[in-house]
Amino acid sequence: MGGHLERVLAKSDHPSRPGLIWHNMYFGKRYRKSIMYTRMSSSGNSPLSLHPEILDEVLKYVYLPKDVVVAYKNAV
Repeated sequence: MGGHLERVLAKSDHPSRPGLIWHNMYFGKRYRKSIMYTRMSSSGNSPLSLHPEILDEVLKYVYLPKDVVVAYKNAV
């Protein structure tokens, strides 16, 4: 309460206000029970699981537990 966002929302001519209240159920001139949105999900396999031969290069930059290193070395 009384923070920066509240001051922005209180000023109807503030340039950031439209972005904050767009499809926001709690702020704005009209009451909304719900909003419509598209569910989107994206996923992919890690480069290490796709190419276990890069394990030695990866180990130069990140820590992997010993059991993970052994599993990837056995996969090659």
